[in-house]
Amino acid sequence: MDWYEGWLQQKERENIFLMKYEDMLADLPREIERLCHFLNVTITPKTLESIVEDASFSSMQGNPHTNVSYKHFNQQDSKFIRKGKANQWQDYFTVAQHERFEEKYRARLQALGLEY
Repeated sequence: MDWYEGWLQQKERENIFLMKYEDMLADLPREIERLCHFLNVTITPKTLESIVEDASFSSMQGNPHTNVSYKHFNQQDSKFIRKGKANQWQDYFTVAQHERFEEKYRARLQALGLEY
């Protein structure tokens, strides 16, 4: 979370663009258009469609250039690009761990003025 706080402190700078994974899952074309606007780049609807397709989860997961293996990462156990869902960490926590995480995370986000 510390790394995220560092970026949030810079979010008002004109050369910083923040995008949330959850927002991309909700509406990828909108988020790509936001990025293009930030970069002052105009794209055609056909190019947007192509970018959306190439950036889709199924395309990324099947692409050997994005779903790579790392020296310390065993893809036999788990792929780098797994399910493409938000909050998947919740599947691995016990109820007690989840409650503790929620309490601490909510407090940190509120201190930053963010919603959880």
